[in-house]
Amino acid sequence: MDTVNGKMEFFYQFRDGDGSVKITLPADATLEEALEGFETFLLAAGYSFEGQVEINGNIDPDAKTDYDLSDPNAERN
Repeated sequence: MDTVNGKMEFFYQFRDGDGSVKITLPADATLEEALEGFETFLLAAGYSFEGQVEINGNIDPDAKTDYDLSDPNAERN
């Protein structure tokens, strides 16, 4: 069996000197583990959301989509 040395990492820091959030997952994490890790990362970084995230396997990279995301530090910007 081959050893996997890679990793998947999510990192957030608003400004140098501020606290930071970093979540590291193994490169061979399942899709479910990756999505759970990303959800935990978003919550730890201060984002909140309700509802469900839908993952579609056939995404058109040329599609124009508007995303409504909320920056928890918008007032500090």
